[in-house]
Amino acid sequence: MAFLSLLFMSSCFLTLSGLTFGDQSGKPVIVKEGDYAILPCSLGTNENIEFMRFEWKKEGTEEEVYIYDNGVGYSPALPGRVSHFRDDLKHGNASIRINNVQLEDKGNYTCNFPNRGKTFRIKLVVEPILKVRNVSGAAELYVTSHDQINGGVLLQCDVKNAHPKPTVEWQDSNNEIIPSEEPQVSKQGDRFYITLKATVKKSGRYRCVAKQEEINHQAQKEIYVYIYGKPVIVKEGDDAILPCSLDTNIEFVMFEWTKEGTEKKVFTYNTGVNYSPALPGRVSYFQNDLKNGNASIRVNNVQLEDKGIYTCNFPSRGKTFRIELVVELILKDRNVPGAAEPEITSHDKGNGGVLLQCDVKNARPKPTVEWWDSNNEIIPSEEPQVSTQGDRFNITLKATVKKSGRYRCVAKQEEINHQAQKEIHVYIYEKSDSATQGFPVWAAILIGVLVVVIVVGVVLKVKGYCLKKGRPPHRESFHL
Repeated sequence: MAFLSLLFMSSCFLTLSGLTFGDQSGKPVIVKEGDYAILPCSLGTNENIEFMRFEWKKEGTEEEVYIYDNGVGYSPALPGRVSHFRDDLKHGNASIRINNVQLEDKGNYTCNFPNRGKTFRIKLVVEPILKVRNVSGAAELYVTSHDQINGGVLLQCDVKNAHPKPTVEWQDSNNEIIPSEEPQVSKQGDRFYITLKATVKKSGRYRCVAKQEEINHQAQKEIYVYIYGKPVIVKEGDDAILPCSLDTNIEFVMFEWTKEGTEKKVFTYNTGVNYSPALPGRVSYFQNDLKNGNASIRVNNVQLEDKGIYTCNFPSRGKTFRIELVVELILKDRNVPGAAEPEITSHDKGNGGVLLQCDVKNARPKPTVEWWDSNNEIIPSEEPQVSTQGDRFNITLKATVKKSGRYRCVAKQEEINHQAQKEIHVYIYEKSDSATQGFPVWAAILIGVLVVVIVVGVVLKVKGYCLKKGRPPHRESFHL
């Protein structure tokens, strides 16, 4: 009974003093950080308060949050962020609106009518959100991109000097998390350093997001990736056409080609004038197709160092296209350390065959060595003789051939894309008459000459005899 009496007396005191806790529902106002909050206040009599004074204060602070006095309203504590509902003053509405609510705005507010002795109290609860905060240990982000041969782009996010440890992820433009590699984490003192990589194969915007929920901090950095179709793939030494176009006549439109990682322009076209500082004499364009919007270029005699990412840019149109050039290596003679250089010699074996010898010296890595005929067929060879001097290889390969023709020794080193060869022509006289088997050619020729001399001598002698006798020789007997 004593408790009820005390409660009644307290209620009477609060009513007489005009102090009421909470709004009519008794619930606090709850908003998220960054949103706006409406703090309700009213005399409850629906009377016009346009010519009254009311004041809003926050407990624990000295400056008024908002003052309204006879048509004039202002906010000493939160200038530019607080307003009242002018059209509702005639209905007794003294509520205020606080824009862009911050964490420090949370607390208990009072709405006071000095002339009426009325004060109302409301609590503002601010729910923190994850956002960029300038606090100690807030994660710092750095994003970079690295092109890859397979047509994708490797994205790298580096988070530095973070405490507490953040969670880091890559997201696409739809706020979907994209697959990433295992993060690389290191620590210096109580600070964390994290690197997260992800490979993407579609054009679009991507961002790295680092979250530290303990301090309500979230930072992000965005990067735009443009991947222009499929890569252009050519073999070393061939020509490459890099495609680029607009849907309009570009005869009088400037465009330029650049290669990422180089300073000089690959190609520039400007109203009929064109030049190639980076690849002089090796780049051309399709002049007759400019009217159809074709800004493609041809790179002649593509070399290994030409591989990479190229951009086709139209400065006046704000258009940039991107294409990757992939150069497939071929085996060819390269002037690099350790490249094999074969040397060949031949030796007559005396039995109708010729011994071919190929010597490869000072080669690294170890080459494969073969003898080939003119049909590019590998011919049987002896077991190669291999020796080493340090990390260098010396190889001798011998083969016996019994037919005339061209033969070459080929040395391959696929690890350095090197192939060298030397050629030799072999002539072997092949005997076709069985009667002369084992008989030297010079002897056969000599015998033939002697036979002719003897026959001629006999004929001349017979003719002389006949002339002495006064009659011609018999036609049938001495017709040659």
